[in-house]
Amino acid sequence: MRDDESNAVPQADPGVDSDETDEGANRFRWIDDPSWHPAWPAHYGRNAKGSWEAAHDRLLAKLRKEGQHYINKVLNKLRGELGNPHNGWDFKRSRGPGQVVLDAETELKLLADRVQHNRAASRQAKGPSAKAPTLRHDLRQPRPQDWWSLAAILAGCIAVEAIMNSYLLASALTTGLVGAFITAIVVSLLNVGALGAGAGLLLAALRRRAVHGAILYGSFVVWGVLALLLNLLVGRHREAFARIIDAREQAVSAAVETDMAAVTETAATIPYAPSAWQFESLLFFCLGLALCAVGLYKGFTFIKSRDPDRGRRALKEERATILEEYRSLPSRFRHRLTNDLRNEVAGWVQQLSVELQHASDRLEDLEHNWARGVHLSHVEALFVRGYNDAHATKIDGKMLQRRREEEQVDLAFPMAKTDKRVLQETSETIGTWSDGHKEAFFAQIDSSSRKIEALWTDYKPLIAQLPAREAS
Repeated sequence: MRDDESNAVPQADPGVDSDETDEGANRFRWIDDPSWHPAWPAHYGRNAKGSWEAAHDRLLAKLRKEGQHYINKVLNKLRGELGNPHNGWDFKRSRGPGQVVLDAETELKLLADRVQHNRAASRQAKGPSAKAPTLRHDLRQPRPQDWWSLAAILAGCIAVEAIMNSYLLASALTTGLVGAFITAIVVSLLNVGALGAGAGLLLAALRRRAVHGAILYGSFVVWGVLALLLNLLVGRHREAFARIIDAREQAVSAAVETDMAAVTETAATIPYAPSAWQFESLLFFCLGLALCAVGLYKGFTFIKSRDPDRGRRALKEERATILEEYRSLPSRFRHRLTNDLRNEVAGWVQQLSVELQHASDRLEDLEHNWARGVHLSHVEALFVRGYNDAHATKIDGKMLQRRREEEQVDLAFPMAKTDKRVLQETSETIGTWSDGHKEAFFAQIDSSSRKIEALWTDYKPLIAQLPAREAS
């Protein structure tokens, strides 16, 4: 390897054809690192097309433009901090503590609303429908086998009642055993199925909807009256059948036929008081009521709650959560004021001071090197090399210098008044913070903390509406 190759300095890619070269991360590297060769000066020299003077003018304009862009890059962060109205410490001082107080009051209002809802739910939980699950996810939905189980139990109850009644009906009715059994089945379906299980499912639905207690209790009373009337009516007819059978057995001719009209006529003469009936009729009356009650129970308890006390426990847990949030509110918002907000503002001013120092140092170094012509000499040397490599006629640095002097080219440091104003405003902001405003801001933090304590005390009667043993 040749010595000139081993000692070559790093260069940007010279193969670009546009003025907008080195636009990436290395665009301004040549300003901070003289060993880095940007591509655009040599590019201007190679593409001079014989007129190096015009290309030199473009080179100088590009140099000034790049210097301005570099200054903007250095000041961009300071501009962003000062230009954002939510970043200024004065904004944070005037709006920050007040916003924290407003947030604390909003949370206290929400806690008070939650207390009211909790109390209303607790009152409802103490009513007659307290144990009724009101949410769908609180219920254990029946599976197909549950329905089959309910149907089997009801079928068993219906069969028991029907079989016990069918023998009596078969002896009295001309339709025989089959007709008697069908009649008994119909009566049992009405008693155990419709008035028993059906009414139980309906009452359970009313209970789940948390209807008023009077309506629920009234519904049970109505069911009791209907069940009693149905079984009294059936019992009177059974007693009528029994008396007709006894009469037939005592009659001279046992071939006398008995129809339903005769049974109804006989039943009309039988009192509704079961004590006046035969003992077997009284037993069958009690059995009918018992089986109807079994059907009611199975229907009423068919859809079960996953946890009957889940609602009350949830209310109790919510009360505990409300009280914990209420008790911790002063310390939480005091931390936001004295730690988060205070550190945020003080940290912002400190960071701004660091950024200001960093920007000032970089711009001071740039201005010093610019005045010495370091950057001008660097790009002109690359321009001469590129021009001489591509053209037969040669130029040198002295020719460029003579032309600059003849044309009186402005080579002043390209820092505008607005750029200097950014540094001045940043310095004033930091100075304002240091000149007594820091203590005023901290005093405002303490005042806001006291306001939150006063609000917390004002809302205490609302929180105290919870049970005394929990609010104490």
